[in-house]
Amino acid sequence: ADAARLQPNSPETRNNYGAILLRLGRKTEAAKEFTASLAANPKQASALVNLAQILVSENDSQAARRLFERAKIIE
Repeated sequence: ADAARLQPNSPETRNNYGAILLRLGRKTEAAKEFTASLAANPKQASALVNLAQILVSENDSQAARRLFERAKIIE
């Protein structure tokens, strides 16, 4: 949390913090971090995949598929 607060424009830092939150079961907060990561770098493939995984768990497969496809194009 401190790293994300100290480096709010770092897509990697925000994505990593989101991944930690996701592992703790804090999906809403994690999604905000992944979204912030993508705002800083729309081509952050790992943030796209992480956010898509949340959408899959919430049964939003169409939105998840779009994010997975964007991540695939980037890599």
